[in-house]
Amino acid sequence: MASTLFLEKGVSATAIGDIADRANVARGTFYLYFPSKDDLVAELWKRYVMGYLTLTDAILERPTRDAPSSEQILELIVRLTEHALDHAHLHRQIYGTADAPALALCRRSDAMILARLTDVIQAYFKRLKRPTNSAELTASLLFHGLDGALHNAIMKETSINRAAFVNGVREFSIHVLAIDARFLAP
Repeated sequence: MASTLFLEKGVSATAIGDIADRANVARGTFYLYFPSKDDLVAELWKRYVMGYLTLTDAILERPTRDAPSSEQILELIVRLTEHALDHAHLHRQIYGTADAPALALCRRSDAMILARLTDVIQAYFKRLKRPTNSAELTASLLFHGLDGALHNAIMKETSINRAAFVNGVREFSIHVLAIDARFLAP
């Protein structure tokens, strides 16, 4: 409900009373769950990030020989891209009204996601017997490039050609990770 109000009015223009009214609860009830509106926004962002981590775990829990396959890496990157596009409204809300605590939360969230991606790419490189010393840089370039591209597309508030965007991310990832696309399932 709060997310819908934030989308309709913006975070700054949405009062706690608006949120309580929409939820049909007394205004004081809000404070039983959140100390402030900023804490509610932080909780929405945490849930968004947990969605990333849940997707990552679901993809990587599938059995492989000893490390993620190229298909899993690509699926992970594509699914994370789709997750971000599915939650573009939240991204706009957070970054459109971001204050220092909100940006700090985003940086901490980014660090968690980047650490997970770095581990995945390191394991992938080991599996392929590639030098792993570039795994952190590769993960950082992929993550920050994708994050920047998503941010630019989402903040324009114009229609995003989802299929073209996701396909572009997939093709870019194939090149960055030096995956031989001939061996990927269609």
